Order: sequence, then structure tokens, then C-alpha cells
Amino acid sequence: MIESRLGADIYNEHSMIEEFNHGSGDMHSLCAYMVYKDIIPRNTPIKDIKKLYPHQRKDVKGIEFSQQFKK
Repeated sequence: MIESRLGADIYNEHSMIEEFNHGSGDMHSLCAYMVYKDIIPRNTPIKDIKKLYPHQRKDVKGIEFSQQFKK
């Protein structure tokens, strides 16, 4: 989790910073929301994605972790 927080600050990723500071802090759900635009409705709260879309959330973990180490 610390890697996500540091990456958000280093790359000035506003949506991640906002989620850390004022949201649920669930980066996997935020990433699922961002990647699966055609599956997860735009009005779905980030805090509900883990419960409503667990498969999409699980799928993005690999994407999220691999991107942290590429930059």
C-alpha cells in the first residue's frame, strides 16, 4: 500500500491522492473503476466496488502492481 501512496505523490496522480485523503483508500477498487469503464457504472462509489465487482477488482491488482515497478 505504501508503494501506491508514494507513486501517487511522485506522479501527482490526483484521483489516487483524493482517494487516499478523502475516500476509502482502496486503490484496487479505484483502479478497477478506472479500467472497467464499460462494466462499472460511473455513479458507483469506490467503497462499494470491492463488494459489487470483486472479479474486476482482483483483475486490476496485477496491472496496478506491475505499473508501480515499471516507472
